[in-house]
Amino acid sequence: MKKRFISALLGAVLALGAFSPSAGQLFGAANTAYAAEALSVTSDFKSGVYNVNNKLPVTFSAADKSAKLYYNTNGGKFHEYTGTVNIVKNTEVQVYAEKNGVKSPTVTYSYNLRPNVIFHTKDNSDGTKTVTLNCAMSGVSVYYTLDGSTPTTSSALYANKPITISRTTLIKAIAVKAGWNTGSVLKRFEIAGTVQDDVPTQPTQPTKPVDTKPETPTSVSILDDYTQKWGYNQLNSTQKKAYARIYDLAKNVGSEVSLADLSISPDELDKIYWAFDYDNPQFLELGSGYGYSYYPSQKTKVIEANIQYGRTKNETAKIKSSFLNTADKIISEASKKTSDYEKLLYIHDWIVNNTYYNANGPAYKSEADGPIAYGEALCEGYSKAFMYLAQSLGFQCICVVGKANGGGHMWNMVKMGNDWYHVDTTFDDPVMVGGGSVCRHDYFLVSTSTIRYDHQIDNPVAIPSSTKDY
Repeated sequence: MKKRFISALLGAVLALGAFSPSAGQLFGAANTAYAAEALSVTSDFKSGVYNVNNKLPVTFSAADKSAKLYYNTNGGKFHEYTGTVNIVKNTEVQVYAEKNGVKSPTVTYSYNLRPNVIFHTKDNSDGTKTVTLNCAMSGVSVYYTLDGSTPTTSSALYANKPITISRTTLIKAIAVKAGWNTGSVLKRFEIAGTVQDDVPTQPTQPTKPVDTKPETPTSVSILDDYTQKWGYNQLNSTQKKAYARIYDLAKNVGSEVSLADLSISPDELDKIYWAFDYDNPQFLELGSGYGYSYYPSQKTKVIEANIQYGRTKNETAKIKSSFLNTADKIISEASKKTSDYEKLLYIHDWIVNNTYYNANGPAYKSEADGPIAYGEALCEGYSKAFMYLAQSLGFQCICVVGKANGGGHMWNMVKMGNDWYHVDTTFDDPVMVGGGSVCRHDYFLVSTSTIRYDHQIDNPVAIPSSTKDY
């Protein structure tokens, strides 16, 4: 996930002009940059956590193909690199390139492996379901629970015997292998006419009568109505004015907007901008943040704000028609579903089944058109696409940021009925080393306590309360 970017400009410096370095300084910097670029080391797998069956085959290369590479693992002795390094447990690899006595900086890659566990389900003629948990590797122990509790190594050990369920059940499982990260999966299996045993009973509230009228399925788009969105409604009245101006700036792909009359502080602007960004997936030009200017004598007052665009309006115009046509088809099909659950499930599965996770490439991979128009994305693209489709169907939906498995990450929260849930389409579309694809539902409509099993929330705007899995 790309980092949020903020650029602060000093008003007085802008008025006086920019500092110009000498020619010698410029040429020296260029030569240093060239040398670093020529010997820079890259890997086909970035640091991260990978779901694998047995091993992660990693290759390294230098920009200058004639340079020699040297590597070590877990702080050991350096060896000359001659080909693929097979990672078979959690491993830290250090690599550097060398040519003609010039040595590149040492680059460190951390690879954490997680056993891949997949649910398989069979519908039985008596209305029950048979569930099996498959892990295609040796040395893995799988533990599970059927009551919604978090499994540990003291929970039931799965012994390759199918589990038969006769009522709606949330199965949680962990896969444990020495020297590896613990793999975790969860899935809710529906049995018609039954309720989930593990849903906590809520205390009786006698002070207010319950309205038993069935809820009308969501359908009217809120995509272009920011007044209905979560982030906007977490702001005070002055902050909402700034949000509205930033919204209009993005809508017109403008250069800057004045906020001087609002007396907005830099800290307030940070909250306002990310509330706007994580509310609005329809602006494909958005980049990785914003900039602002202030006067030296009033550092706590923002004069103007600007958006750090990732693409120009002309660039997004080339794909806009294709993006909208595909999005409209998805929305049309989802609208035919008879319940809100089925609508959200449809768009979740469409994104997972039609998107390839790709950490490298152009700006579109971080926006809604990544999955919808190009079929590839980073976690931001997965999240923005889900938010675009959900809001188009009338659901309140936001992006949430934090960390997952040690790295920056983005996912969604969506409101269905009266309750908010977390949805992580990226994690439900795991990278399968060695090929293949799978659509999971482990992170579909889950609570904050469940998502925190392997996610850390670090959102610039307060998130909604989410107390139960669906």
